[in-house]
Amino acid sequence: MKIIEELADFSDLTSSLENRITPINLMGVADSVRAHFISCASKALSKHAFVITESDASARKLIEDLSFFSGENVLYFPSVDLLFYDVEATGQDISAQRLKVLSTLCFSDEKYHIVTTIKALCSITAEKDLYENLSRILSSTDANNSGLSSSA
Repeated sequence: MKIIEELADFSDLTSSLENRITPINLMGVADSVRAHFISCASKALSKHAFVITESDASARKLIEDLSFFSGENVLYFPSVDLLFYDVEATGQDISAQRLKVLSTLCFSDEKYHIVTTIKALCSITAEKDLYENLSRILSSTDANNSGLSSSA
């Protein structure tokens, strides 16, 4: 981490982030080095990263590298593919993953790095207030108290 912190480009990166000069584009940097830069900047600033990549493949690669370098949880917010065939099979996994990330952002006190794509950000998602107001967190005690117990 010390070597990266001594680079002029790294100090420019952290300075831009501290001064809220965004977005930041790291060009000409190998994928694993990009993840190392993000991890070091995150630690130096005591912040978590929100990273937008150009494709699902680059997002998945960045997640692996960022998890390795940061040792922290990294969430992937996938894009929605509109398929006009077999919607049941493909849509459920992606919807579940997107809801998991949104729930984590709204209801968890833990901090996560988030990686997504431009395509995922362009898809329609409910506003945070609406999502929070219409979401309910259920536990097994809630099911037992409402008569929904499976031991009938």
